[in-house]
Amino acid sequence: MQRLNVLSIQSLSAEDRAKIEAVNPAIQLVDAGGWFDGEIRETWPFFTSARYLKPSATGVGTREERDHLLAEAEVILGGWPYPLDLRARASRLKWFYQRLSLARARRPTTPSWRTLKIRSAASRTAWR
Repeated sequence: MQRLNVLSIQSLSAEDRAKIEAVNPAIQLVDAGGWFDGEIRETWPFFTSARYLKPSATGVGTREERDHLLAEAEVILGGWPYPLDLRARASRLKWFYQRLSLARARRPTTPSWRTLKIRSAASRTAWR
């Protein structure tokens, strides 16, 4: 059976995790919620970090470990903010699912993102 590598860069509840894994036994879900918080804090403006991250959030693991998680991911469950260089580091990425209602307003517009399917949990619409 072929695997589908799904990486969540937002924390998932046990209920959400169980629902995702129940969809198909091929899903290999990695919950890396909080792992990228230090990178986000270093690369986004102070206001963004202060508003969306816990004050004590510094991230988990090494840069190499986070790079490996992104390189293996075919689907990423994320939110706002996300690592700015996520697309460049996630070479196998086919789908970025943004779990936040502001996804429509914050649709990435750079050329590398335009070929990627992006879906918002709030709008239930997909962009290509």
